Amino acid sequence: GAEMLAERPGDARLELFTGVFYNQFGQYNESIKYLDQAEAHSPNKQQILFQVGLTNLQRGDPAAALAPLKKAFDLAPQYKDARLFYAMGLFFAGEKQSADALLIEGFGTVLLDDDRLLQIYANTKQFDRVIAIWNGRVEKTPNNPDLHLGLAGAYFAAGNNTATIAELEKVAELKPDSAAQMQSLISQIRAGTLKP
Repeated sequence: GAEMLAERPGDARLELFTGVFYNQFGQYNESIKYLDQAEAHSPNKQQILFQVGLTNLQRGDPAAALAPLKKAFDLAPQYKDARLFYAMGLFFAGEKQSADALLIEGFGTVLLDDDRLLQIYANTKQFDRVIAIWNGRVEKTPNNPDLHLGLAGAYFAAGNNTATIAELEKVAELKPDSAAQMQSLISQIRAGTLKP
């Protein structure tokens, strides 16, 4: 990779690719070097700004993530992902009010049904929101056992064993071939051997 980069200095695409490649192996510090170069060569390319921001989040440096994510958002506030990623950075940086305002302005709610947002809420321990989003999914499709299982997981992470068990029982009812497995999980939860 390095030889090829030397021959083509200033090729943001190649730097982006190299950065993303290191990222996949969890080498975030190595990754960010290439991503920062890519950003220097293409300072207004959203895809690069996203990658710089998200890599800094993965490195555990939300402060460094905010500037590129804000810039990507300011370049195109109407772009759903730009708003979502910037809100993500704000949540990780502990700026919950700003993140909430951004989501409400763009989507009319902080309970947007989006898997990435669900993940952020789980990672920042906002379990009430995780539960609310899963509840919304279950209300739309009440007979889908997978959704009840997702909701059970949300309740479990939040420490609500009673609600977890109720959802697991619902899964067993909707999907009888999973009953033995659900019963086993319920027993472990009741015995306190299964921990979030």
